[in-house]
Amino acid sequence: MNAPIAKKIAHQFNEYNTKRTDNYFWLREKINQEVLDYVDAENDYTTNCLKGTEALQNDLFHEMKNRIKEDDSSVPYFKNGYWYYTRFEEGSEHAIYCRKEKSLDNTEDILLDENELAKDHPYYEIVSLAISPDNKTLAFGEDVTGRRLYQIQFKNLETGKNYRDLIESTTSDLAWMNDSKTLFYSLKEEETLRPHQVKKHVLNTPADNDEIIFTETDDIYITGVSKDKLGRFIFIGSWSTLTTEYRLLDLKHIEKGFEVFHPRTQDLEYYPEASEKGFYIKHNNEGENFSMSFCEYGTTKIENWKSIHAHNQKILIEDFEVFEKHLVVQEKENGLTQLRVFETNDHRNKVIPPKEEAFMLYVANNPNYNTDTIRIGYSSMTTPSSVIDINLNDFTEKIKKVAEVVGDFNSSNYKSERIWTTAKDDVKVPMSLVYNKNKFKKDGTN
Repeated sequence: MNAPIAKKIAHQFNEYNTKRTDNYFWLREKINQEVLDYVDAENDYTTNCLKGTEALQNDLFHEMKNRIKEDDSSVPYFKNGYWYYTRFEEGSEHAIYCRKEKSLDNTEDILLDENELAKDHPYYEIVSLAISPDNKTLAFGEDVTGRRLYQIQFKNLETGKNYRDLIESTTSDLAWMNDSKTLFYSLKEEETLRPHQVKKHVLNTPADNDEIIFTETDDIYITGVSKDKLGRFIFIGSWSTLTTEYRLLDLKHIEKGFEVFHPRTQDLEYYPEASEKGFYIKHNNEGENFSMSFCEYGTTKIENWKSIHAHNQKILIEDFEVFEKHLVVQEKENGLTQLRVFETNDHRNKVIPPKEEAFMLYVANNPNYNTDTIRIGYSSMTTPSSVIDINLNDFTEKIKKVAEVVGDFNSSNYKSERIWTTAKDDVKVPMSLVYNKNKFKKDGTN
């Protein structure tokens, strides 16, 4: 069988003072019968080429599937009076999103069963969920095409029925106002898929009437909307490769509208998060590895930012999480991630000691402000993916979940090490080793 050959139809681009020809631009027309016929021919050709490997394909598929725990669930987290979690059932492909009021011993409420929702679509994925502050309405973003052009629907959690409201061509951003009737969301351009606009939707009204709150007119920027964990601010962010800008709406003073946090400045990246006393800001004003600063409410311009964690050429600040009594900064030093914990009253800080020589960790979902615990994800060459809660006062840990490894794996049989070698330019390079400590010998024979 001969490989199908796509025909060439020249399409000229003349942007940025450059001429470019795309001979296959016509393949973007997804409902064009000629395009569909060509895709079918490619699929037939693939099937023909792989004839004779069907048994092997089947063996590989079942081997992979048998190493996955199908009836799994996430670690519940508590927010605004409810425990939230997702679970999977054996034989089902998609997640079931659930909650229980006040106690995990109470009756389960199924918010969304993705398996049921997926039945009428060739492709289906839930990309975001947001519960209204009064816990009565669920806004959820879904992808029904696979193009990452999402749509937002609304579900009445008291009746179990969806509202008629439908918003199309959106991102996954969802941010409720405290009235539980108004939702901020961001839209994508259909051609470029660039998130470029933020709108405001009022429940039980046509989406065509939604008010435009902000439009990012510079096409090298994207925009999005979010809400802080205090529930006080709505943020609209604009981001390019090297520059950011934020606007914020104080929900205690809605009459002021959105105000610019600090005007966009070429090559200045900054990322603010709210605390009860003011804002913590990650920024690169002092250097490319970022710094941490603080400013009080009403004094958000850069001249008012007070440094609490200076730039360090050897330490990259990746992310941070704000709590009532603690600020947790996720850093990377010598290629390993670490968590530095600051006291918010005086900004004294300590690094949480590592448990192993080589590992990966990240800050997981931490929706509550008034807590002394941070939840992280953790794994290493000998430790399966784990969810751990760490007490920020004494660094004691509670392991909430360790992913089950199907088969005869026993982590105690293995050891991992981190060793260093020196490259030709005298730079030290880390290497991670893992081995069965009952069989492996460091005698040069391996």
